[in-house]
Amino acid sequence: MEMPVDITINENGNLCILGKMLINVIDKNKNSIPNYQIFTYDVNNRSFIQGFGGDYLKKPVGLAAGKDNTLYVIDRMHNGFFRFNEQGECSEIGDFSTIPDVGNMKPFLITIDKKGSIFVVFENELVCQFDPDGSYTGTITLPDSIGEITGIAVDPKGRLYISSTNGIVLLTTQQSFTKEKRYYYSRTLESGIEKCQWHRLSLKADLPPETLVEVYYYSSDDQELQQSIDEILYDKLKSTQEKARDIDNKISKWHGPEPWNISEKKNGSKNNNLNMLFKEGAGRYLWLKIALSTFNEKATPAISQMRVFYPRISYLRYLPAIYQEDKTSREFLERFLSIFETVLYDLETDISQVFNYFDPDTVPQEFLTWLASWLNLALDENWPEDKKRYFIQQAFALYKIKGTPGGIKELIRIYTDTEPLIIEYSNAIKPMVLTKKGKFKLGINSILLKAPVRGFRLGDDSILGRTALHDTWQSDENPFLLMAHCFIVILNFSEEKLARIEKGVKQILDDEKPAHTTYTLRAVQDKGLGIGTYVGITKISDYRPIYIGINAAIGYNIAVMKGEQGSRLDRSSRLCEYTKIS
Repeated sequence: MEMPVDITINENGNLCILGKMLINVIDKNKNSIPNYQIFTYDVNNRSFIQGFGGDYLKKPVGLAAGKDNTLYVIDRMHNGFFRFNEQGECSEIGDFSTIPDVGNMKPFLITIDKKGSIFVVFENELVCQFDPDGSYTGTITLPDSIGEITGIAVDPKGRLYISSTNGIVLLTTQQSFTKEKRYYYSRTLESGIEKCQWHRLSLKADLPPETLVEVYYYSSDDQELQQSIDEILYDKLKSTQEKARDIDNKISKWHGPEPWNISEKKNGSKNNNLNMLFKEGAGRYLWLKIALSTFNEKATPAISQMRVFYPRISYLRYLPAIYQEDKTSREFLERFLSIFETVLYDLETDISQVFNYFDPDTVPQEFLTWLASWLNLALDENWPEDKKRYFIQQAFALYKIKGTPGGIKELIRIYTDTEPLIIEYSNAIKPMVLTKKGKFKLGINSILLKAPVRGFRLGDDSILGRTALHDTWQSDENPFLLMAHCFIVILNFSEEKLARIEKGVKQILDDEKPAHTTYTLRAVQDKGLGIGTYVGITKISDYRPIYIGINAAIGYNIAVMKGEQGSRLDRSSRLCEYTKIS
């Protein structure tokens, strides 16, 4: 072997070497062709096993081992993979020419993970993923700051490592990858200061693991550039893609990118405070370009707040002038001091705005439960944020009517989004009171008599010997006393829906009702008119009008017919102008 090209180890632990032979092959035109082959060695016995592939390989650049001791080779003279089985038999799979953005670019690096997924690096720094059968599955989104790729590898945990001139990038491999980034372009930010040195950028972002935020910036004093970019941004006839392309044409030398991401060992939160110094450029106008990327389809980065600080005023101004004389040292010291400045500034800001934590409208979402605990309120974790804020806002008013029907009704309305009907027996059922010489309730020391009393009489249906009078004792208790402290709560829900929320409603009733009262909770009856029907609440289903005769319904089509069977008009009957007598 004259020159090894690549090396790998298969599942059996055998060493596989792709290399160029010392002796070239002479074709039929008597041209000397390099002879490349794959050699396998048993590393335990230190013996040669076999060599193969010479008939297919023309200009191979990479070798990788897959499952079942399969070997994959990429060749610059071939738009696909050469796949060799354990016996050295070859098959051609895949087609690089159909991959977007690859074009005529040639592959030069290859690796395979434990699942058999193949990763190939092309000349334009494009990394693509393939299935074991050579099918293209996606393009890996890489940071713009990655530089020139020099190597690629996968560890046993399936994490993908890419080395470059700017360092090493660690990626977690997925079944598929995001194929494109999303960009945000800011409007023109104006300081009003010529040659303004912009200080720093602060972002509040939700940045889960496996996501990336990259910031580009550019500043200038050129007013014509500012006007042209504003015209692009506010042009309603252009699409977002056209605006982005035109802005990039106007600003060809963005500073950056400045990348931010969260380690897999850390838990991403919705309050990632990201800070960045503007290191280069100065000018009255500033433009920002922010790239949002993800390597996990289930994770999405989001930015909720952005603040730009200017002009540059750092803690360096408090140090003696000697610390500012050397430009290189000055820049390093300024960046170093900005770490403390950022931390202290954020603390001072939180202290000066602490009142926001006591207002239901401005308190951060994660502090809503804490604020509710101050008012002895329990928030349902399943409630949306706006309902939690409204509940806390109404706390003072609810405490004023706590334990009353109005207070219970309002709490249930907030919880269910439906106003209940509360019926109190003491108000709904009134006893009959006879007022002659005093107040008597019917059933307690009260009888109905005619005057004068003519004695006891037997009716026509009474039979002597079978009718008897008995003297019974009746207590003086109020027959309505048992219902005096009971009430009914009725919700306009189906039985199924009431069953889902019954536990929460009963908890509200148990906490809010007076201790000596009892209640009944039920849904409205959807069975027509009668007991259990409430005007404005109950819906009457399958309503049918009352008919007289065969075809006439009360309310319309009423006819007065002649003959003995016809309808009869009494003295109190009234005919309207639309009534027809036939």
